[in-house]
Amino acid sequence: AAAAFHAARLADGNDPDSVVHAVGGIAARVYLGHADRDALMPPEQIAAMDRALAEAGVHFTTELYKGALHGFTATDAPVYSPAADALHFKRLFTLLDETLGDSSVLF
Repeated sequence: AAAAFHAARLADGNDPDSVVHAVGGIAARVYLGHADRDALMPPEQIAAMDRALAEAGVHFTTELYKGALHGFTATDAPVYSPAADALHFKRLFTLLDETLGDSSVLF
């Protein structure tokens, strides 16, 4: 399993080292949680990443966190969003439970 929350520049078409060019070997289930107001991961990059993952046959889920800004899980940052942070933990633990078993044993 792999998860990313408020990731940045995953699908920068101008960067030959961008993650979007390296998704072909992914065998894990992937969850991407994006802030819907994130200038570092704009809608066109989200769409490009989704296309690349789909074309590579990766089992993935993309979700937009409504009203959230980049860094929404950082509790000491002015962009912190308690609602988005709670949802991110729910999604992360669900992913871990569904792919690895009971995630509660990890903590």
